[in-house]
Amino acid sequence: MKNISLILLLLSFFHVFAQKEIEKLDLSNEQKELLSSQKEMIKKNSAYFKASLSKEQRAILKNKKLSKIQRQRALKKTLTNSQKKIISKNKTNIRLAKAKFRATLTTKQKNLIRERVSNKDKVRAKKNIRRNMQRVKNKRVRN
Repeated sequence: MKNISLILLLLSFFHVFAQKEIEKLDLSNEQKELLSSQKEMIKKNSAYFKASLSKEQRAILKNKKLSKIQRQRALKKTLTNSQKKIISKNKTNIRLAKAKFRATLTTKQKNLIRERVSNKDKVRAKKNIRRNMQRVKNKRVRN
């Protein structure tokens, strides 16, 4: 029970932290509208793609015996041309929406975003180093 409450506390903390990060950007109403329309577009495109999946493709996605990467590769092999077009159209739409949003950013907002991303990259790099060190240790133990 303590673990659940601790997890909920941490999740709420990170949610509040993320909200503060967004508030630091001081987005205009136009920028907020662009972001919300992007989210809606992504949801709609995702639902459209999921509706196009066959039973076999859904079974591949639900197969827990495969890793996430294996499921993605198996699904990719079964995609029809129309599904591939949906994916490429979605990628293009997202790329255009991001460019449109970036065009509205002020220099201060761009700098804040760059700083935030570089901090995330540093954290990821540290986690990757730890993960790789652990893998090396595990290999030594097995040998």
